[in-house]
Amino acid sequence: MKIKKLLSLILSLVFVISMAVIPNGISASATADVEKPVIDISTLTVSKKNATVGDTVRFSIKITDNVKVSSVAINLKSPMTQKTVYIGLKYDISSDRYIRDFAVTNTIEEGTWNISYIYATDGSDNSTYCYNRKYFSGSSNPDLSSYSFTVTGTNADTIKPVIDISTLTVSKKNATVGDTVRFSIKITDNVKVSSAAINLKSPMTQKTVYIGLKYDISSDRYIGDFAVTNTIEEGTWNISYIYATDSSDNSVYCYNRKYFSGSSNPDLSSY
Repeated sequence: MKIKKLLSLILSLVFVISMAVIPNGISASATADVEKPVIDISTLTVSKKNATVGDTVRFSIKITDNVKVSSVAINLKSPMTQKTVYIGLKYDISSDRYIRDFAVTNTIEEGTWNISYIYATDGSDNSTYCYNRKYFSGSSNPDLSSYSFTVTGTNADTIKPVIDISTLTVSKKNATVGDTVRFSIKITDNVKVSSAAINLKSPMTQKTVYIGLKYDISSDRYIGDFAVTNTIEEGTWNISYIYATDSSDNSVYCYNRKYFSGSSNPDLSSY
């Protein structure tokens, strides 16, 4: 009986203490921040309309939020290949702006560079985007063409690797556990090919399996081996696509018509 009374007294004390810590017995909870950063396009400046090798183009913009802005970027579209180039901005306390310099080197593309979009993310993971109407339809998206700049005097490589499908060989049409299927193909470019691969489709689950290819100097081909183990799926494996990327970040894809529609895509079923 005394033990029950003691236990009751302890529970009462715990309750009293909890009421003192949290007034009126209401549990404390933080209010979630759902406020997005505000990108003030009217403050956007681009330091040069025309630039050449050795110049620096500075981007500056005001972005505000009720909490700390953790990440800001301007994404550019290159003139020739239409690649997206990420320009991360940092806060500059002296100007109260987010700023970043874009160096014009000899390897970037000539022509007019456009802003594709601007985005900002805060410490509560709230993000906001400002899209250029040129690339993203929508009446609410602004026209950012006045913030474009033109680059001249560079020597950018825009030539893509060439995948010669006529040279593709697959060492085995039928394979079993313990066998190795070798893929071989010729890929050429005016600069170094930095990455090449054949992507296969598995027979049953249709998973994509990546087979990296390495250059073999003796055969002047890109080669990759696929080991047939006891755990891979039975059935007919097909090539989904082949791709290659060079050291200038130019990429080319050769898609199998079986999986990707398009009259220019070859039928790779014979491989």
